[in-house]
Amino acid sequence: MDRVRRQRQQKHIGANTVDSSLKSEHRGRELLRYGSVGSRQYRLTEYGGDPSGLQDSSDAVEKLLHDLVSGSQENPQWMIDNITDLQGAVISLDGGQFLLSRPLSIPRWTGNVFVENGKLLASPDFPTDRYVVEVGVDAHPLLGNATCDDTTFTQCAMNVAIQNIVVDGRNRARGCVRMQQTTGAVLGPSALFLHFAGVGLDVHWGHEVILTGAWVGQYLFTEEGKKTSQTGIGVRIHGNDHVMDNVIVFSAKLGVLVRGAANLLRNVHNWNGSSHGYVLSGSGNRLLDSYPDFNSVVIAGGDACLVRSNFFLGGARLFLKTQEGAEDVPVIPGESVSPSLRVDAHGKGKRGTLDRGLKGFVVDGNVFNGCGGKSAIIVDEAEGRFTSLTDSLVDSNSFSDCKAKATRVRLSAEIGKEKPEKTSKMSLSEALLFPSLPPKSLVLFHTFMPFADDTTDAEEAEFVRTQVRVSREGFLSHPLRFQAEAPVSGILSVSVDQAVTTAGLSVKVTPATSTTASSSLYPESVPPQTSTELDRNEGDSQTVLFS
Repeated sequence: MDRVRRQRQQKHIGANTVDSSLKSEHRGRELLRYGSVGSRQYRLTEYGGDPSGLQDSSDAVEKLLHDLVSGSQENPQWMIDNITDLQGAVISLDGGQFLLSRPLSIPRWTGNVFVENGKLLASPDFPTDRYVVEVGVDAHPLLGNATCDDTTFTQCAMNVAIQNIVVDGRNRARGCVRMQQTTGAVLGPSALFLHFAGVGLDVHWGHEVILTGAWVGQYLFTEEGKKTSQTGIGVRIHGNDHVMDNVIVFSAKLGVLVRGAANLLRNVHNWNGSSHGYVLSGSGNRLLDSYPDFNSVVIAGGDACLVRSNFFLGGARLFLKTQEGAEDVPVIPGESVSPSLRVDAHGKGKRGTLDRGLKGFVVDGNVFNGCGGKSAIIVDEAEGRFTSLTDSLVDSNSFSDCKAKATRVRLSAEIGKEKPEKTSKMSLSEALLFPSLPPKSLVLFHTFMPFADDTTDAEEAEFVRTQVRVSREGFLSHPLRFQAEAPVSGILSVSVDQAVTTAGLSVKVTPATSTTASSSLYPESVPPQTSTELDRNEGDSQTVLFS
């Protein structure tokens, strides 16, 4: 009897526990659903969202957003520029996949909100001019209808994170995610963005948006469209001070487009396999530790830009331009062409040429592989000429099966190998990068053993020093010719810099210890009287500076 009584008591206690648990869970759901004080996690399934992805969940999204915004009004707090603080609210997809016929829109004038843990799909009737997830685009009735100028640096949303997510535009939506006038936002990590018709990730103005730990592709690796139908842009950044780190773009007509200043791209692997991998227009942009994989890089403008420690594989090359070319960027259907472009009868953009100088541009420490013997770094002046080069350097790069060019070149020639001679030639045209810019400084240094004839031995041989002459005209199109006053054997070296260095001399060398021969250096077939003479003449090192 005692044993039966104890079993009944345990059963009764268990029933009370289950009943209490169900009541607590129900109350918790009500708190979450209606945004009451406490947890700020909003589950889309609690608003009628279908986690199987079979039914449209857009109505559920709008109900959730209404409760999310209204919940923040119970104890209103504000961020910068009158942005409503959503107090760390989390829109949880709970591992489900949800079909949307309208964007999941984080309204403008809100911030401090997260979207995570699931999959969002565009439905067959999703609007073709919208993105699956939009931040800072639409207004919300509870927050008024104040507009946000999308042509300025105004901040209309803040601290929005989208992570642990798959967003699939299903070749219907214009794009996967658009961040408009948003500051301090994060896209990723653990994010996959697929099947966009226009732009995968679109950052429009705003400030310091971080894209990290993400994969972006218009088509999956094995889909036929990856080879035949790529039309879009993987990532488009329009603005300043944004960061793209640890991102892979595996399918798009253009991998990454940056228009703005001081943006950072680091550890970005691009193998879209269709067109350019990266187009960076503006000043102060940096491309570091990245992997252009059979996709080239275009730097347009380029003042104060840094391209360093990248691996260019399979003929991927670096193009330098005064401005972005019409053929560099695909036109997205439904979007107008940039005002700086005019469209011809074939729908292609054209613009006038822009001549300009380049200042503070650095390309160093990169590896170029597999160009088939062609130039790896190309100055493309179809859009305009580079008129000057200041405080800039293209040097110290590695080339395999690629033609090497630089702005700072060191060449050497052996004189009198078989018999002491007075003259030697060397050409700079194939080594210097900018075809239209004569060098701004030249250093000549030499190690000679004078030729001793029957009447004079080497120790007694003396030569009268003359000045080195270098002509600006024809410097790149004619071989340089060295001429000594007497036959010599030894090494002649020339170091040339195409850039003006405002902090001091652009080339510094340590003079070699040797017997000094008089010399004259000038382009063959160009009269020495058109030349600029030495500013310095010290030992066996001679430097020419051009104004």
